[in-house]
Amino acid sequence: MIGMLSAGGLKYASGLSLTCLAFRFAAAALASPFHYTQIFWAVLAGMFFFGDWPDVWTLGGALIIILCGIALTTTHSKGSPAKAAANGTPPKEG
Repeated sequence: MIGMLSAGGLKYASGLSLTCLAFRFAAAALASPFHYTQIFWAVLAGMFFFGDWPDVWTLGGALIIILCGIALTTTHSKGSPAKAAANGTPPKEG
């Protein structure tokens, strides 16, 4: 039991550390949608470990959140200052 709790804590700490690094090296608007994959993994873990199947409202809400994150990423990456900074070029003024 202690081993499983320790392994779970280590995995959580690793995931949190990697998420912090992602937000450190990328613009928040670009890294946030990847953070939403937690919804997928939480639903999958609920189904696998607890036999808890999501209802229509849960799936619909998750779909809206995920699609908005994808839309934000695609619209934000076109000519944005964050993309210019990632490429090492100064952002356009005006």
